[in-house]
Amino acid sequence: INLYGVSYGTQAALQYLRRYSQYVRVAALAGVATPQAKIPLHFAKGAQQALDKLLDDCAADEGCRTAFPMLKDEFAAVLSVFDKKPVTFELPHPATKIVQSVSLSRAVFVERLRLLLYDHSTARLIPFLIHQAATEDWTAFAKIALVRRPVASGIALGMYLSVTPNRCR
Repeated sequence: INLYGVSYGTQAALQYLRRYSQYVRVAALAGVATPQAKIPLHFAKGAQQALDKLLDDCAADEGCRTAFPMLKDEFAAVLSVFDKKPVTFELPHPATKIVQSVSLSRAVFVERLRLLLYDHSTARLIPFLIHQAATEDWTAFAKIALVRRPVASGIALGMYLSVTPNRCR
């Protein structure tokens, strides 16, 4: 067989190679997570570093700085809103167009931001999404980070959640 593993999938591919290498013609591993990695313990620190870098890059870029001159302050303000309670907003269902009330927690908000950081095409939208959220307009964030879910749609969430808690012990 041919094996292709990405991120945590590289650990599964390595395990398969250890046990059944005689059946593997080729293995391609991308974003290798070593067997020693305690996924997801490093996610928060890595996401914070990436977000800090993105905010610094925006401040250093004339166009971004002009469009979002208070981005760090806006981000802090958005996070502080979640300190009180989840935010609630109205959003039309993508298929039915029926307007639904959505409740968004801080945990889901920051996790979706983390997933947006995986790809340049979505990471570049984060200053705009933060700015919109700071004005209490959650529509853009919801459509891009909750409905479209660029990276998250490719994650086998059941497997991820069944494996990660055990890796942290």
